[in-house]
Amino acid sequence: MNQEYRPYVCTACGKKKKIKTNHEGDVLDYCENCSWKRDFAGPEKSFSIPQLGNHTYRKFTLDTSVNEMDHMSKKSSEQASRFRNIIKMKECLSPDGKKKMLKLLKYFKQLAKEEYTGNPGGETDIANPDYLLEDAPTPQQNVVAKTFDTRADFDSYIAQSRGIEMTPKEQQSILAYKNAKPTQQDKFFVKYESTDSFGTNNTTVIKKLKEANQFCWTAFSKHERAEDEGKPEEEKPELTEQEPSENEVTVSDQIRITKSITFTNDVEGASILIDFLRKLDI
Repeated sequence: MNQEYRPYVCTACGKKKKIKTNHEGDVLDYCENCSWKRDFAGPEKSFSIPQLGNHTYRKFTLDTSVNEMDHMSKKSSEQASRFRNIIKMKECLSPDGKKKMLKLLKYFKQLAKEEYTGNPGGETDIANPDYLLEDAPTPQQNVVAKTFDTRADFDSYIAQSRGIEMTPKEQQSILAYKNAKPTQQDKFFVKYESTDSFGTNNTTVIKKLKEANQFCWTAFSKHERAEDEGKPEEEKPELTEQEPSENEVTVSDQIRITKSITFTNDVEGASILIDFLRKLDI
């Protein structure tokens, strides 16, 4: 328990005072009313502490006339008032400032839990400060910006863009994702492969790309039955005869492309990437 001022009463003279302590039982302290009278109330109520000098100390007990819950409730209200003053500053802060405020409020919240857990009405008036930062990414935020399908050769299509090099923090978030492990990974992409209970092979390649002067995560996904893998697409009758083009790309795969919301730095990128992997159900 942290130190705080608690109401006490002198067992010798009945003097009431607040003493700062982290102790819940009786305490010894100097009484301004009777400690100067060495023999007051008899020797059984006089105490000396040689290390603290030639003074007489009295035993103090908790003042039961003061409602302890009222005392704690008042303290909780004071804390809530301080929180409200901080909240008023929210609209004036930059996004980085809001993130710093969130860390500070979470720290205060943890202190409140440790210091005060007996309030039947709740831990504090500010039980969850996370709502103050609507701009900060949260696990409930939808990180998918758009999804669309196309047809092309999967390997050729994803090779059209090398992607942007991931930072170490972003690569670390891939390792921190516990639901699946990549089958291939380097600084420019990460690849996941799996086969479900129906025999469908699922392949997803994720790259970091540019999007409107910012960055986004782009996933290229292919779902293919095992017995159809490598099988050429059935030919369809042409309405008119055409000469084959030398640069024509054989269309063979149904590709789903999923883009995340944009971000500007690797802190946001790492946070969004983990949520992005969850949304892709990898």
